[in-house]
Amino acid sequence: MNVSDFSIQRPKFTVVIMILLILLGTVSFTRLPLQLFPDIEAPVAAVATSYPGAGPEEVLNDITDPLERDLSTISGLNNISSQSIEGSSMIILEFSWDMSIRDIENEIVTTINQTNLPDGANTPAFLRFDPSMMPNVQLAVSSDEDDVTAFQDLVFDLQRELTRVQGVADISESGSLIENYEVTLDQESLEDAGTTQDQVVQTIQSHNITMPGGIIRNGERNITTRVMSELTSAEDIEELVIGIDRESGEQIVIGDIATVSLETEAQEVITRLNQEPALQLSMSQESDANTTQVSNALNDRLNELLAEEQYADLYVATLYDEGEFIQEAVDNVLLAITSGGVLAMVVLFAFLRNLKTPLIIGIAIPFSIIVTFALFFFTDISLNMLTLGGLALGIGMIVDNSIVVVENIFRHLSMKKEPKQAASEGTKEVAGAITASTLTTASVFLPMVFVTGMVGDLFVPLSLAVTFSLFASLFVALTVVPMVASRLLKMPRENREEIRQESRFIQFMEQSGHWGDTRFSYCWRCRTHNGRGRFFARYR
Repeated sequence: MNVSDFSIQRPKFTVVIMILLILLGTVSFTRLPLQLFPDIEAPVAAVATSYPGAGPEEVLNDITDPLERDLSTISGLNNISSQSIEGSSMIILEFSWDMSIRDIENEIVTTINQTNLPDGANTPAFLRFDPSMMPNVQLAVSSDEDDVTAFQDLVFDLQRELTRVQGVADISESGSLIENYEVTLDQESLEDAGTTQDQVVQTIQSHNITMPGGIIRNGERNITTRVMSELTSAEDIEELVIGIDRESGEQIVIGDIATVSLETEAQEVITRLNQEPALQLSMSQESDANTTQVSNALNDRLNELLAEEQYADLYVATLYDEGEFIQEAVDNVLLAITSGGVLAMVVLFAFLRNLKTPLIIGIAIPFSIIVTFALFFFTDISLNMLTLGGLALGIGMIVDNSIVVVENIFRHLSMKKEPKQAASEGTKEVAGAITASTLTTASVFLPMVFVTGMVGDLFVPLSLAVTFSLFASLFVALTVVPMVASRLLKMPRENREEIRQESRFIQFMEQSGHWGDTRFSYCWRCRTHNGRGRFFARYR
């Protein structure tokens, strides 16, 4: 008993297996990470070394040159570039596209550890480029205030709240201004007061500290204390006592010998939103998170926060949201898959003129795709443009096996056979053919699995998506389709196969083929001694 006969004779068992596979595929689909592209490992690495106190030439001669000489012997290296600045060296390594950084990471680390470097240099660090750490969402935050310093504290609070969203790894900001209190000493007043600059610095530092204060035990309770002393304004700094005037006995404060002012550091990043000052927030998600779900959760939480009175003066604009692009791409691919399946059902109905046969195909298509999602989950493949594109590419091939089986079963039914007999014999006749066809098509895509490097990261998921969908469709065509056909399809009242054989079109095609086969025979004759070839057609 083969698998087709088993599914026909054990319909309840087959239905239970179908339900289990549907549940497994549905759960797998909800847990698959949704990304724009598969995880790509660019063949680029970096070696960073710090050399405190050294100038650019010393860094070049003592750090960069020795490392470059040793690293240039690594296999697969296409290009090496470096940058030597004061106190640090950065070397960029570019490898062949078919190489994986993971395969040569140990060789790079061993090479840099064996390089002789000066005693004052720190240990070189190996850095690997990770595209997944690129921002997934970028926001611009502005306010009615003309100065960034007037609303950046609110943006910092908003940043901390958004960081707590599940799936968010980090939210960085740019465009903020760092404010510092600047103390400008008057040299004459400093000498008259009999104090020094170090005393002023120590006085300010001693009044701006936060340190543990110990534990207070009160019965069964332990209370942790902290000593906190913060300077929050220029007046607080000006009123700090640094000594006593020997002549008058009055206290000498910092305001007597210095001028305290609030200054901002030079702005390195300038962000503008609608020609107004703004701050930029960049969100990076966790590596295994679903991009669309994280994006939706972040936007929902952002809307909740902006509805609060505390953030009423802030205006937030989305500069880039990868989740929106992914969702739009997924919707387009799903629309293509659905349209392809519907068209396949319409074409099948046009040829067989039976409403139940397209229904069977309509069951086979989603079931094959759901089983493919389960295979994605267990092979750690995400849903992205390439894998969904592979499903869209394979949607035509997915229905091929089921259409062949259904059409052959329908032909046997037209020969006045019982539904179960027609399903069994019709499936057996084409089982070998569709299996060979599926293996032949899959063999074209399977070699892509052995491609490594960035090319493999891009096209291996595509080939696996097509291969998995083909094997899922073969399983459905040999099990589910015969079982459903044996229950839904009924014996037609007339022998449609005999009517089809006697139709004018079939007879015309048979007569044309017979006439062409028996009337003409062709033979080729080798070249004659004079170098001329002749073609003969002999009429019988």
